Amino acid sequence: MNRILVLAACLVCAVLACQHGDMDSECKFTEQKDWAYMVFVESWPGSFCYDGCCSLPAGINTNPPGFTMHGMWPNYEGKAYPSCCTSPYTRENILNTIHSNPDLKKELDTMWPTLKRCKFVLYETEKHGTCAATIYNGTNGYLDYWNAAMNVMKRYDLAAALRKNGIIPSKSAYYSESEIKAVIEPLVGAKVNLHCATDNNKHLSEVRICLKRPTTEAEKMNPVPFDCPRLETSCQAQHIMLPPLDSLKTGECVD
Repeated sequence: MNRILVLAACLVCAVLACQHGDMDSECKFTEQKDWAYMVFVESWPGSFCYDGCCSLPAGINTNPPGFTMHGMWPNYEGKAYPSCCTSPYTRENILNTIHSNPDLKKELDTMWPTLKRCKFVLYETEKHGTCAATIYNGTNGYLDYWNAAMNVMKRYDLAAALRKNGIIPSKSAYYSESEIKAVIEPLVGAKVNLHCATDNNKHLSEVRICLKRPTTEAEKMNPVPFDCPRLETSCQAQHIMLPPLDSLKTGECVD
């Protein structure tokens, strides 16, 4: 009985510890030097939501079918990256575009969903997308930026490829880093980086795909993967798990 009470108390504490409300990039936009390539980051929701703090965006009633988008981040050569850059984008235009286009909003809510705190796409656009404005330019350049990111997501269905090769979400099955990369890297045609959760280096958290800086209109909307300049991992190489995602309830985030 005491153990049950302790577990119940822990669950209550975990729920109370969940952060809600809007995300805020707290950007002070500045001119920054231009970037060399982008990193496209996909999150495994079973790990991201392992703390029990996730809910689906308002109007969405089914779990993500696989990975979700975290972001598409301009990067310098080396470890540094720009953020919160001066651009023609405005918060008002970004939010108006999301709210005035139901089809676009549904696509973003499905592929780039807010699962914890609200306004995740706005946050990512202000922090990282503004720095991509040297390519995705103009007052509505963020729309091209979103579509380019979603095009990468659609082109490479990582979850389906892993499933096809016997790597499936499980609370007990483990896979090696080399097994996972042996599926993903031939699919995207480039070497990628795997990252695991900060509190559990056996739970796959992210797959990071490096993208060439676009030099043509075709590459702008369909960025091309290349071998990541820095190959790194935060996972325990021989024991990586893809925790299944419990059924999520619909939340209150509208963008």
